[in-house]
Amino acid sequence: MRKGFLIGLVLAAAVLSACGGGNGSTAAQSASGGSQQFRIPVGKVPVRRADSLKFKANGLVGPEPKPITPEGPPPFSLALQDLIAGIGPGPLNGDTVTVQYVGVDYKTGKKFESSWDEGKPFTFEFGSGAAVAGFEQGIDGMEVGGRRELVVPPGLGYGGSRQKAVPSNATAIFVVDLLAVGEGS
Repeated sequence: MRKGFLIGLVLAAAVLSACGGGNGSTAAQSASGGSQQFRIPVGKVPVRRADSLKFKANGLVGPEPKPITPEGPPPFSLALQDLIAGIGPGPLNGDTVTVQYVGVDYKTGKKFESSWDEGKPFTFEFGSGAAVAGFEQGIDGMEVGGRRELVVPPGLGYGGSRQKAVPSNATAIFVVDLLAVGEGS
């Protein structure tokens, strides 16, 4: 009986590890940089199809979301959670990616950047370094139509430099909607 229980336990652990841990709280290596990412468990995540996105004339979708600051001190590694799962293609290096996003300071909650405030989405070549490393690593694996919250530590964000009203060595929180992915040139 005990041997059967142990075999069952080992099989359950193997299945959970193959599925990413079941609760989303395991660390995984990022394909785009080798740094650790931690998924923040949030329970059931709604799904949004890419073809259900309702684009406005300026290319944005819906109202600006409010990032939620996790409790406690900021993490030392990139942390992320899916708020809405997408159904559509995900970005590959060299693809043209269009996102909308809002960024706030982890410590103060003060907004420092927003595509809604700029009046248009942000389009860039994925993997080119056009966005801070933690932003690109954080959207790696997203699908079109998805929304994800990223907690980006200074080493993967703005580091020791002061940019876009972000204090030096600040942790940033981004909420990102992946609107489109196109093949690169």
